[in-house]
Amino acid sequence: MKHQQVLTSILLGILVLSCFTGIISTQVNGASSDAKVLSYSWYTVTTNDDAKTVREIRVIGEIENVGKTNIAYAYVGATAFKDGVKIASASQEAYGINIQPGQKSPFYITITAQNLIDDEEITELTGVTDIEVNMGYVATNDYKVSIDATVSSKKDSGSPYTVAGDIKFDYETAAGKDARINSIRVIATFYNSKGTVVSLGRTGLLTQFDNEGPQSVAFTVSPSDTHFEKDIVGYELFIQYNTRQATNPNPTQTQPTPTTSTSPSATPEGTPGTNHTELDKTWIIAAVLIIAIITIAISLLLLTRKKHNTP
Repeated sequence: MKHQQVLTSILLGILVLSCFTGIISTQVNGASSDAKVLSYSWYTVTTNDDAKTVREIRVIGEIENVGKTNIAYAYVGATAFKDGVKIASASQEAYGINIQPGQKSPFYITITAQNLIDDEEITELTGVTDIEVNMGYVATNDYKVSIDATVSSKKDSGSPYTVAGDIKFDYETAAGKDARINSIRVIATFYNSKGTVVSLGRTGLLTQFDNEGPQSVAFTVSPSDTHFEKDIVGYELFIQYNTRQATNPNPTQTQPTPTTSTSPSATPEGTPGTNHTELDKTWIIAAVLIIAIITIAISLLLLTRKKHNTP
């Protein structure tokens, strides 16, 4: 009987480890080389009472998935220098999630006094002469869903710079026979005449459509940061679709699937953050591994005692 209990415990430990292996196979840490920074702009914001004192630095840019797998989410880092000396750094998650190979996503990073390096001689952001931007943590997965939708858009004639458009799709078939579009979000990247990113914007979740037949969803999106608005000459759109299983009576959202639409006037030459829907599994994985190790250790201990107690 004791032998069977020990064997059961060992098998349980193996099962837990198998679950652990299954968890880490669904999402992995991608290399920073899976994405690259295409272009960025930055400017300083001073305090109201002293125009010479810098309150924060804002960095606006764009990354591209140059790898071969889907990027679940990615962090971008910005470092501030004063006459070649590093004085502060910060990072932020890019706006887009589930970025397919070849697709691009904007990012927005704010550097404040709280991001100053730990040096008693560095007490303020004033005097920054350069900003460097690099890819940070990148998470990849194998999520792939194709959405059959048509996106049309154009610049509105009014001011501020506004992009208006429509997304057309068939509710029954756009996401495949086993899935339906649950909501849509439009993310815009705005460029100057050199193809450099100078602003970005996004809509809220668009959910106003029927649950059957052909659909046409209207949207408008404007720059959320207007510092360089007068320089905007074109844009690109990054469309994300939240999908759900068609057969689930109480559906839950799955991963958004992005598509890209480009304005005719934008010819990017290429050179605020969002929360991803992927759960950070670090603590879950650690807990599962610890439980598995404890289970196997107890099993081995019981087996050792059994041998010692055997006459």
